[in-house]
Amino acid sequence: MPTYRVWDDECETDADATEIAAACESDAAEEWAEQAECCGMFEDGRRISVKDEDGTVTRWTVIVEYSPTYYASPAKAATEPDAGQEM
Repeated sequence: MPTYRVWDDECETDADATEIAAACESDAAEEWAEQAECCGMFEDGRRISVKDEDGTVTRWTVIVEYSPTYYASPAKAATEPDAGQEM
């Protein structure tokens, strides 16, 4: 699997790049974003650079999509006031 050098265009250079083994440039960009997000360093829509083993640099914009999470809890009985209502 090829290794790519990936960096944030806004605050990093090739010298600061993270090396990521990936099948292709877009996979490397997505992996970099996932790693950066785990460290709290990723902002949605960030432009990043990916350099392949031949030295070709491509630029990518990475966005994150989140799936909504739903939680259910027992409802209050009809005779109980709702939260926020005055009694």
